[in-house]
Amino acid sequence: MTLKKLLKNKIVHNAGWLIGGKIINKIVAFIVSILTARFLGPDNYGLINYAGAYTAFFASVCSLGINSVIVKEFIDSPEEAGKTIGSTLILRACSSFLSAVIIIGIVSIVDKDETLTILVTALSTIGMFFQIFDTFSYWFQAKLKSKYAVIASVIAYAGYSAYNIVLLITRKSVLWFALGTALEYILLGIVLFAAYVICKGPRLTFSWCTGEKLLRESYPFIISGLMVSVYANTDKLMLKQMMTTSTVAYYSLASSLSVAWTFV
Repeated sequence: MTLKKLLKNKIVHNAGWLIGGKIINKIVAFIVSILTARFLGPDNYGLINYAGAYTAFFASVCSLGINSVIVKEFIDSPEEAGKTIGSTLILRACSSFLSAVIIIGIVSIVDKDETLTILVTALSTIGMFFQIFDTFSYWFQAKLKSKYAVIASVIAYAGYSAYNIVLLITRKSVLWFALGTALEYILLGIVLFAAYVICKGPRLTFSWCTGEKLLRESYPFIISGLMVSVYANTDKLMLKQMMTTSTVAYYSLASSLSVAWTFV
C-alpha cells in the first residue's frame, strides 16, 4: 500500500470516528432531553436553556478562537505541542473565569428579583472552567487519533446522561440539573487527560510567547465566533425577557431538533 493510500485511509478512519461519535451523542442527547423536558416542565426546562444560552453566548470568548488554529500549530510545530497545550489551557482558564463573572453579573442585574434564575445560571457557568480540557481532543485530531477523543466524549456523555436519569428517578430539583451541565465536561476532561498520559503526550508547559502567538492568530475567530453566538442565542435571551421561560423551553427543544444535523 502506498503512503498516499495509507494516509487517505487514516483520514477516512479518523473522520469516521468523529462522525460516529457525534451521531451517538446526538441520539442520546435527544432521548435525555425529551425525558428531562417532560419531568422539569416548561418553566424549569426553559430556565435551564436560558442559562445555557448565556454560556453558549460567551463560548467564543472562552475558547479565544484558539480551537480554530491549534490543530495547525500541532502539525507545523509538533515539538512545541506541550507548550501549545499548556499555554492554551491557562489562557482559556482565565477567559472562562472572566466570562463566568460577567455572566453572573449580567443575570444579577437583568433578573435581579429572580433568585432561582441567578442560581441556575451560576451553576451552569461551572462547566465553562472544565470545558478548557477539550484542548486535548485537538491534539488527538492532529495525530489522526480521534478515536481517543470520541471514546472520551461518549464516556462523558454517557456519565452525564446516567446522572440525569438518576435525577429523574429521584425527582431532584432544577438546581441539580443545572449542576449536571458541568459534569459532562468534568468527565470529558478526566478521560481526555488520562488518554493523553497513556499516549505519552508531551509535558505541559506555559509560555507567554506561545500564548501571544496563539492570540494573534486566533483573534479574528473570536470576532466571527461572537457574531455566530449573537445570531444563535440572542433569541432565547429575548424570549425570556419579552415573554416567559416556558416559551424558551418550547423554542429550545424545537430548535435543537432542527439543527441536530449541522455537525455534518
